[in-house]
Amino acid sequence: MTREKIAIIEDDPYFASNLKMKLQMSADTDVDLYISPDDFAEKITSNEDVNLYSFIIVDYLYGNFNASHKGISSYIRNDLAYTGKIFLWTLEEECNIRVKGGYDAILPKKYFTLNQLKGI
Repeated sequence: MTREKIAIIEDDPYFASNLKMKLQMSADTDVDLYISPDDFAEKITSNEDVNLYSFIIVDYLYGNFNASHKGISSYIRNDLAYTGKIFLWTLEEECNIRVKGGYDAILPKKYFTLNQLKGI
């Protein structure tokens, strides 16, 4: 059986560590954490690198900017030619549905199992 590989781009250590733990407990997964879109872009620079991930979970807010300001979904989809699913992960009141462009789903900030992610 192949291990699922998931990337989380999240600047809040509490949410990041809890989501990572929940995903690793729910299935045989490898979870990589990135503390910002810039951190992700510095470390993931090729199509081969990014397409190792089954899912990429992107936080919406990063201090004084949001994911749409950084264009992270465009970078992942267009520049890196990612073929998997990208989820925007947010507190429900933070996000307007208009930012959905480039994301497969907008998820409320709660903890998910791998099977729940696969069902989206």
